[in-house]
Amino acid sequence: MNFAIVSEHATEATLVIQVPYESEPILEFPLDPVLNRTGNIWHAFLRGLDPGVEYGFRFARFPNESPQVFRFDPDRILLDPYSKATNRDWSWGERGSERQLRSVVVSSAFEWGLDKPLRIPLADSIFYELHVRAFSQHPASGVSRAGTFAGLTEKIPYLKDLGVTAVELLPVCEFEETRMTQAPAKGW
Repeated sequence: MNFAIVSEHATEATLVIQVPYESEPILEFPLDPVLNRTGNIWHAFLRGLDPGVEYGFRFARFPNESPQVFRFDPDRILLDPYSKATNRDWSWGERGSERQLRSVVVSSAFEWGLDKPLRIPLADSIFYELHVRAFSQHPASGVSRAGTFAGLTEKIPYLKDLGVTAVELLPVCEFEETRMTQAPAKGW
């Protein structure tokens, strides 16, 4: 698996590999800033990882380099914002288990079957930008699995009726919505 993550200001990065339901990492791989960094991208390629293995990153910054501007906590293991899956096993809005949210290695194999590109010229394309949760969350959406990717798929006939040829999902990222450490911004 090729791991890559952007951090412009980190001076140290560590890839952390963990087994599901275990609290301690099985491997911490410090990334070399010369060998494992290209521009702002920290990267490493590891062989032999099975799907289901959990991972994250630790970042640090040398203490004498602007600690008042950049906040790095090398004790925290951070999610990969581009991971294809997380170990989340609780529903939206519920206080999850005390397990830390982690990224998960998944198989990259996908069977396309009879699917094929639509071959719609760009000039004839109609794009619809949406947030998955907000698009189907309201009861008026009429979907059975509101606020989920499955709920979004139920709205495909509606989108096609509008003439939409492509859907662009606005930022899709996992986070622990019930574990806020500060009060919401005024006006929320």
